[in-house]
Amino acid sequence: MIIIYFALTYNFFGVKKMHKDNVVAKIIFWIGVFEMIAGVVYGIIVAQTSSNDGFSLLFTWNRAIIIGMLFIGFAEVIELLHQLRENSDRKLEHVNGNEKSHWGVSKNIQNKINNFYYNQDHYPTEYYKTPFANHYYVKLNNNEFRMLVVERFGVKEELPKRVWSEAMVKWVDENYPTLP
Repeated sequence: MIIIYFALTYNFFGVKKMHKDNVVAKIIFWIGVFEMIAGVVYGIIVAQTSSNDGFSLLFTWNRAIIIGMLFIGFAEVIELLHQLRENSDRKLEHVNGNEKSHWGVSKNIQNKINNFYYNQDHYPTEYYKTPFANHYYVKLNNNEFRMLVVERFGVKEELPKRVWSEAMVKWVDENYPTLP
């Protein structure tokens, strides 16, 4: 009964609807459910035909449930990886009427940038991810724009425009021509 309840309430039935269905995860999930049900039925059949004192039944059920749960767990890992990919593939809305869309800046990065400007007079209002590793272009409330290097534990530095590479200047000019 518990297995049937788990199967009916599991997120593969649309409780948590994804943007795209992950067929591989569904198949592996149902293989796990089938393994558990078939193992229980097989255990009952073996126990009736065996002269052991229930050891065959217990051993078969344990094996079936463990293997079935491994399949279901593996399906869940695939599902979570699929959801991560779906979330990272989403693009954010267009910025300031600019026809070019940009990749979203995660809340984690935004929090690191906000912490960098915490006790200052100006604060970030817009965030732009650049094609340069760990570099983010930020618009401040005073309409200034800054290039920041954000690493694992926060903002490493704010790059003055004089040290920007030619590629950075070109990228800003091509993607945000209305910005200073």
